[in-house]
Amino acid sequence: MVARNEARQETFQAITSFLSKTKSLPLVDRQEKVKPTSGPPLALLYHSEDVSIALECLEAEYFDLLAADKDATAAKEDSSQIADACIQEYTQWKTDKCSYLSSIRTTTDNTLTLWTSLLAKLLLSFGLDRDEDVEPVESTDELIETLMVAIDTELYMSQKSYTPVVKLDPSLLQTKQQKETIKAGVLTKTVCCLTKELRRELASIETLTELYNHHEQLGKELEPWMNSKPDVSEMQTVQKDIKGLRSRLRHKLADKHDMDEAPELCDEKNKESLNDELGQIRSGLQEAYATEDKLLVGLAGLTKRHFPELALLHPTFRIKDYLETNGLLKHGRDLQQFDLQPLPSTKSSIVKSGQFNGQNIVIKSYNISSEDMRTVLLHNAIAYSKLDIDRLLHIQLIIPTSELSDQLHFQLPQLPLNLVRTVKETTPTALHLQTIFKDIVTGLKALHGLDVIHGALHPENILVTEDMHAMLADYDFSKTPTERAQQGYKTDNGLHFTAPEINCGLEAHVASDMFALGVSLLFAHYPETAFTMQPDGTPDLTAITIKPELRDIIKKLISYGQGKRPHSPAVLASEYLKMDIQKLEEEEQKRKEEEQRIKDEEEKKREEEEQRKKEELQKKIEEEERKQQEEEQKCREEQERKEAEQTVKIEEQEVSVKEEKNTEDDDDGPPALETEEGAEEEEVDINQNMEAEIKKEKEEDSEQTPSVNDDETMSQGVESSL
Repeated sequence: MVARNEARQETFQAITSFLSKTKSLPLVDRQEKVKPTSGPPLALLYHSEDVSIALECLEAEYFDLLAADKDATAAKEDSSQIADACIQEYTQWKTDKCSYLSSIRTTTDNTLTLWTSLLAKLLLSFGLDRDEDVEPVESTDELIETLMVAIDTELYMSQKSYTPVVKLDPSLLQTKQQKETIKAGVLTKTVCCLTKELRRELASIETLTELYNHHEQLGKELEPWMNSKPDVSEMQTVQKDIKGLRSRLRHKLADKHDMDEAPELCDEKNKESLNDELGQIRSGLQEAYATEDKLLVGLAGLTKRHFPELALLHPTFRIKDYLETNGLLKHGRDLQQFDLQPLPSTKSSIVKSGQFNGQNIVIKSYNISSEDMRTVLLHNAIAYSKLDIDRLLHIQLIIPTSELSDQLHFQLPQLPLNLVRTVKETTPTALHLQTIFKDIVTGLKALHGLDVIHGALHPENILVTEDMHAMLADYDFSKTPTERAQQGYKTDNGLHFTAPEINCGLEAHVASDMFALGVSLLFAHYPETAFTMQPDGTPDLTAITIKPELRDIIKKLISYGQGKRPHSPAVLASEYLKMDIQKLEEEEQKRKEEEQRIKDEEEKKREEEEQRKKEELQKKIEEEERKQQEEEQKCREEQERKEAEQTVKIEEQEVSVKEEKNTEDDDDGPPALETEEGAEEEEVDINQNMEAEIKKEKEEDSEQTPSVNDDETMSQGVESSL
């Protein structure tokens, strides 16, 4: 340990020195991008200190040269050995070019000076107030021609695409071609060398940056432990608390056992109090276990990187077991910390549900019949836990029941639904199902990419979260993929998930998982449809009409031949998983809304028509009632008139009778008693006759005028006919 500590000190000093020297290098400045707002690529090169930008500018500007010289420079020596030669050659070429162009410019300048002098003489010769004689002016034609040739020669030799105006010496064309050839060769060598150097510099910057970041992280890890050691007191305290809580839990469970054996000796209040205490102790114990796991992760990391002696100094921490089993195996724990209940969604007695530190978990138990089985099971579980796949349900920990390990209990997170409950208890949309199977195919792609066969893919092993994403459940670690596939699975509607080749005795293959995937896809979209299996072991699809977007992919996945089934990448690229189902659902929703709108409009029109008919019927009934009331009113008035006439007649008859009586009395003298009685009887007979006549007239009137009841009956008949 002393030598190790000294080596750590030396390493930290070396890292510090490396970081200091590397930080002083202009790596950041060379990577900073200083881009002008405009200009050609070479302007970017001149104004940029970013190596990558400089390299891009060179390649863009001299692409043709680099492409032409690609094969020629491939067999040459390293650019670092010819860089000086290229620079010297380029410098010599540039010097020669400047000297040649300078001589041409000198000839042009001399000719231009002569022409200027000639123009001055001409100006003087035309002056009217000159006092002295001026030398005669020579011919200007030859001088003009010489000047034009000199200017064209300079422009032709200095510019690449200039076309001469006058006829030049043919040797100039040959000279220019030679110089362009030399220029191309020099530029090609220089640019190729420069691009290689820039690439080397860029690679060196990236390497140094990576080394700097790596050593900086390593220095941060080493610095806290230069003069100190890991503090394990918190871990020891937690383990002490765990020991006390486990002891309390055992005593309380014993008390509960006693209460269960003699329920007549305790009341409900004591039972509730004991259950509350058990819940509190379990909660505290699980919280302590979670803290222990968190501390153990840190100690295992320190043991692996800095302090390997920790595993030997503190054997109770079981750091060695943690490192060997990827943190899965938890000795010293048992199932008493859980309040386990049978899992509702499964009939298996080895799978139970509970809670750990507030999270829903599942405990899956395996009976270990031999040490070889224990070794194989742990090996498979550890390999499974190292699979870094997002869509795979990971094992949280493994609890052996005793040192003999006659059982192993796997703790896994519990998701609310599986595919069976999802399609039967909820109403997933087409988009939800597409998302679920995209997640499953993604998980299978990662699993198959690591040469792992699931072998137990079926709707109960496809777990669904609340936001309608899916995860692949774990499989039976005590069995091989072929043994898992041979167990088989059948849904209530008659679908079998075992691939045909498994039934023929072949080993499980990637294609076996893809067959189960196709049947799962079929079940998810048609959970209530009854299916029959064909003699070759594939579902019979003749009785149903499959949706167009599903037909191709399902038929390929459930093909009899393994070679005809697509693998996960091809399924991910299929039309079903690539199509925009959300857009289709929106269009379908719009179509349904339009149909509902048309239906509502038709219903509204029908209601309006019925209301109109009712109003017409009501008007007709009211009109009939009004007519009936008018008839009745007329009848009553006629009856009253007749009664009045009858009354007048009766009165007239009474008056006439009285007058006749008076006349008879005057003729016969005082009436006798018999005469008076006879008169009274006669008067009664007259009244009875008049009443009989009135009653008869009323009966005749009633026969001629319909009654109210008859009118109501008529109106009801009319209404019923309408």
